[in-house]
Amino acid sequence: MADDMGYSDPGCFGSEIHTPNLDKLAAEGLRMTQFYNAGRCCPTKASLLTGLYQHQAGIGDMERNYGIPAYTAPHWPLHALPEDIEKYRGKYMIGWDSLRVDRYKRMTKMGIINKNWQLSPRHEEQVPAWNTLDAEEKEMWDLRMAVYAAMIDRMDQEIGKILGKLSEMGEDKNTIITFISDNGGCHERIKNLGNYLPTSGITGNPDSFDAYEYNWANASNTPFRWFKHWVHEGGISSPCIVWYPQLIEAGRVDNSPVHIIDIMPTFVELAGGIYPETFHDHAIKPMMGKSLVPVFADENPEWKRILFWEHEGNRAVRNGDWKLVSRYDNATGSFTPWELYNMINDRSELNDLSDKNPEKIMEMIELYNEIANVAEETTWTEVLRIRK
Repeated sequence: MADDMGYSDPGCFGSEIHTPNLDKLAAEGLRMTQFYNAGRCCPTKASLLTGLYQHQAGIGDMERNYGIPAYTAPHWPLHALPEDIEKYRGKYMIGWDSLRVDRYKRMTKMGIINKNWQLSPRHEEQVPAWNTLDAEEKEMWDLRMAVYAAMIDRMDQEIGKILGKLSEMGEDKNTIITFISDNGGCHERIKNLGNYLPTSGITGNPDSFDAYEYNWANASNTPFRWFKHWVHEGGISSPCIVWYPQLIEAGRVDNSPVHIIDIMPTFVELAGGIYPETFHDHAIKPMMGKSLVPVFADENPEWKRILFWEHEGNRAVRNGDWKLVSRYDNATGSFTPWELYNMINDRSELNDLSDKNPEKIMEMIELYNEIANVAEETTWTEVLRIRK
């Protein structure tokens, strides 16, 4: 599982970044284009390990304990080896606007996204047009993205070493490999002399503490809107690769909506395991996820899912083609109005259909509340009240 990696960042999902090992796994395996995470590292990892929605696992927010059941350090700075950074230095002087267009074209050609889904606009509130920057600013932003690309490149190199060792041991034929990201690209702002460490080194060096912020996160999440933390598609969509030759047809692309909660039941089934009902006389919650083995085998074309998200007041539910989603506005302390999107026609979430479908809105709100109750969500307003 990669940390804070955007949907379009692997080469086999449309990126310009050199990821030959991930690309090989994809060519010999399966790319899942609608794999969803839980919007942030801690909740996603809780769901990965349990097959439950994160609230049921006690990680409704992060690892902090708020004293309520649903609520008990990623490598964030941009650090990479000089030789890896050098491979990408200068390649991002084209800017985020052109990079997003280039990735969008490759993704549609690959069949990763539907050509009818539009490229979302640049996140204009925080991200200026590239051509408005001066030369020094362009150099600074080019370096930040070069370091980010170098990190992905080095990750891919190390994955290659693991694959080589598996082959050397003769265990590659007895291994399923999955690759995902824990959330969408990370927009969060960290500058030199930032809020965490008093460092002022050149971006990428050990004595620096920088991030690529909204500017490049917007490109990482091509073609989607919003970022890590929110539950619009840009925050919850993971690139997903699954390699398992004895079950998966090479080079297949699957569009089934699946969720991080589905990984544990999949592994249990493939391992021939039985998920226990009790442990040391304590009842264990049954998994909410669904085994993906039929999807891997391409034996379940009528795959139907109702999926739920909530993270720090950002809420969504997806039922088949329809998705209902809302943000929590920290500035106003209120929820934004519910938005309704058709995921078949508009996964970029640009055409809000809420005004035209009041009955569907009410149906989806009722569904959200029903699943939130089963998933043991404590509303964010209640969490904030308790925190005070």
